[in-house]
Formats: sequence, structure tokens, C-alpha cells
Amino acid sequence: MRTVLLLFVFMLASAFLPALAQTAVALQSNGNATFYYSVDGFQKAYTDAVNGDSIILSGGTFPPPSSINKQLTIIGAGHYPTATSATGHTVINGNVILSAGANNLTLEGLSITGSLYTNLSNTPIEQLMVKRTIIGGNVSFAGNRNTPSTGLSFINSVVNGAIDFSNVSNSSVQNSIIGGRVSSSDGNLFRNSIFLFINPTNVSTGALFNCSNNEFHGNLFRQDNSRLTGGTSVGNVFKYNIVQTSNPDFGTGAYLTSNRVDINFSGLFENQVGGTFSYEHDYNLVTPNEYLDDENSQFGLYGGWFPYVEHAIPSIPHIVNKSMSSKTNADGSIQVEITVKAQDY
Repeated sequence: MRTVLLLFVFMLASAFLPALAQTAVALQSNGNATFYYSVDGFQKAYTDAVNGDSIILSGGTFPPPSSINKQLTIIGAGHYPTATSATGHTVINGNVILSAGANNLTLEGLSITGSLYTNLSNTPIEQLMVKRTIIGGNVSFAGNRNTPSTGLSFINSVVNGAIDFSNVSNSSVQNSIIGGRVSSSDGNLFRNSIFLFINPTNVSTGALFNCSNNEFHGNLFRQDNSRLTGGTSVGNVFKYNIVQTSNPDFGTGAYLTSNRVDINFSGLFENQVGGTFSYEHDYNLVTPNEYLDDENSQFGLYGGWFPYVEHAIPSIPHIVNKSMSSKTNADGSIQVEITVKAQDY
């Protein structure tokens, strides 16, 4: 409880920092807090952190550590402009590189301008959680799966680039938006996500390339020709998915259940165009009750086990708005008003 209250107070205080052109970072370690007020505050907090610590980032732009090899919880103020007007959104300016030891790492409420990847091939990362975060580049866990990364979870997130899961197993991408091709995934779950990439008819690789033994459940594929899968794609399970083309290639030995094909994306969403994620889009289905799975849950972002949280607001208390008087009153006090909303999970 003390930790939650401390971090809450920090977020309240940091809400006023954009007006002062400052950034703030709080390191929570063993019940004690250390605060950093500088552009390189994230890097300094990371240097001082030990396994099990939490790093809370205010709105603002931070360069990342050269690599992360500690078990940490790293939470920002969020990335949707409309939901961070009171705090500013949290930008990690560059790539987030993971090294051996970055197990049980949580990244939440961040806008990562670069890519997320391991520093070396065949680096096993366990129990990574990427939650309510946008990644501007690619996600890559490269290798030959001899020492795979396991227990990775991408939830309520956006990956604008491609995903390479060649060294990943027993992991999941759920209620997220993927802008690029997914390649070399084996034994993973993709559920209630939107795949915006379209593989051209003159390129034989497929939107899902060399992907085998995965389960695809409740997803929406923008692919508008037969090149849904390519390369060696064997034994995938496709259940309750929407595919824009009428003749998708599901690969060799695919198990198919109640998929909906030939569904035009132009009329599927409340507001969505093109193949790029946009904060201006509304990814709610126009007729969600027409697309229900065996759990009576709608296809897409707002169904499944982790329905998309509007504006991807982080799970810490959210500052909705703030105001501060420009001058003191008669007794020398400054009037401050803050509206805060608790998050469900």
C-alpha cells in the first residue's frame, strides 16, 4: 500500500512538470523512493535499480539505457495524446534493447520510438510483459529456438513494424495492433488482434511467414489476397478470425474453425482506413454481435481475455485533468485542482 501511495503522489506532482519544462523519474526500491529530475533520469534510475524495483516515468522524452538486463517494472504516463493532456505522454527516444537477465520485465504506458529486440541472437528472455505501449519500429527476438524466450506477453499494445519470433515459444500477442509482417513464430498465441499488413500478390512470403503450430483466435486480418501465409507455415490453428480476402492460404495442415472470409475492412470498423495505426481511428466493430466466438466474445480488440482499454491508459491512477492558480490567494496558498481516475487492471 505504501508503494502505491508513494507512486500516486509522484504522479500527482509530476503532472505539473510539463509547465516547468522538466521531466521526472521515480525509482521505487525496497520501500524507498529516489527521484531524478533530468533528461537522463531514466538512465540514472536504471543504473541505481536492482532486480524487483519499479521505475515510474513522468510525461516527457527520455533516452533509454544502452540495454536492459534487470528484472524491473517500468511504467510511463501513457502514449495517447488525448489521454495524457494533463501529464504529457512518455516517450522513450530510441531502441529498447534487452540482454540476458531481463526476465520478469514489465514495460507499460510508453511510446518507444525505435524497436524492441535482444542484443544477441538466442538470448532467452522469460516473462516479459509489454502492456499499453506503442513501439514505433520492430519487435525482434532472433535465434534458432534452442534457448527460446518464453512467457512473453504483448497486451493492449501497438507494434507499427514487423515481429520476428524466431526465438520465442509459449508466448502471446493479445488485443493489440500489428503493422508489419509476423515471421518465424512457432507455438505461440495471437488473439483478438488486428493485423494491418498486406503481402503483395507479387511477393510469395506471406503476411504470416514461416509461422507454424500457432493459434490465431478472434483476429482481424487486412490481407486482401491469398498471401496470408508463406514459406513453411504448417499446423496453425485458425479459429473465429476475419480475413479480408475471399481465398486466404492458411498454410499446410491448418485446423480451421468458423473463420469469416471476404469481409471488407472498409465497413468493418467505426473509423479505420489504410494500413497504419492512428490515434484518430476507432477500432470498434460496427456490428460486434455479428462476430462472436465460442465464448460469446466479439472478434477484434474489444473481445477476448484482455479487452482493449480505451486510450491504453496505464494501470496506475490516471490524472484526467489539472489546474493550478497563477498567483497566491490572501493566505499565500496556491489553489491546485486535480481529477484522478482509478484503473481496473
